[in-house]
Amino acid sequence: MIFGLFYGHIAIYTKRRRGSALLFTLLAAVVLLILGCAYLGYMERDNRFSGYQERSERALCLAQSGLEYYCVYGCGDAQLSSSSKALDPPRVLLRVYVPHDSTQQYFELADMGQGRLLSRGVDAGTLSSPGKQPVTITRALMVNAQNVEEAYDVSLSF
Repeated sequence: MIFGLFYGHIAIYTKRRRGSALLFTLLAAVVLLILGCAYLGYMERDNRFSGYQERSERALCLAQSGLEYYCVYGCGDAQLSSSSKALDPPRVLLRVYVPHDSTQQYFELADMGQGRLLSRGVDAGTLSSPGKQPVTITRALMVNAQNVEEAYDVSLSF
């Protein structure tokens, strides 16, 4: 008799808890799905940011290459203006694609007037997938044409 009362009590208790395992499993699956989606979003943003940093550094190296090119070869036939006024917009003297068959990476040298030279490194392309809109990243260095060693990063002003 005691066994029968005890067994009946267990049967009533398990009838009330019959659907709780399914509910708990569904709740755990939803929580894991939300955490997984948040992690994937974080990883995508991190990947895009690191790509932006890499391309920004590449554009800076291209701008520095432009200054080195100017030190070695000059601007070819184009000469810096001797005007005491600033040129607005700057007069582009030379554009060199690096490598030569590339259409997305180049540096250009521009005359700013007042004896100043602007070297811009440009890296154009997409940051993530090929279907996205192209993004152009530009870094610019300005120097006095007589003292090329003292370059100033003026990327934010252009």
